Amino acid sequence: MRKWGLVLLVLVMLLTTTAIVVRRLHPARAPAPPREFVVEKGDVVLTVRETGTVEPFTKVEVKSKVGGRVLRLPVEEGERVRAGQLLAELDRSEIQSQVNQIQAQIAAARARQTQAETELRYQHASTELAQADADQGLLTAQSRLKQAQRQSQAQPTLTRSSIAQAEANCRAAEASLAALN
Repeated sequence: MRKWGLVLLVLVMLLTTTAIVVRRLHPARAPAPPREFVVEKGDVVLTVRETGTVEPFTKVEVKSKVGGRVLRLPVEEGERVRAGQLLAELDRSEIQSQVNQIQAQIAAARARQTQAETELRYQHASTELAQADADQGLLTAQSRLKQAQRQSQAQPTLTRSSIAQAEANCRAAEASLAALN
């Protein structure tokens, strides 16, 4: 407790000394005497000097829909213009070459489309002919099948007849052989 009391006493003394020194270095100012003016009639001139930036109420950005080299500017900076007025003329040679190139690409695409349509018609006609040939081949095969089936049914009779004839020829040959012996 004694320690805190001593610290507090030193602090109070220091503050008092500081206040006395400050008072002596900065004496109190005397009040200024009243000022008197003579009033005269006239214009009041007020000059104001400021630094800053002047900005417009509306700001319009002028942009071209296409890029290119500027050939001429018929208006000056700060000049008033009206809607639809020509502000800049661009070199059209580069843009025209791009237009020509795109038109050539379109023409080539149309030519490829026409060629593909023609090939499709030829392929369709060729497919129809191949189908007709296949149909004819089917009819031919069906006709041969019927003929083979008829021959198959007639074959046993023809075969028996041929066997009987061969047997008869064999007996005749045996008889001829026996006669010769």
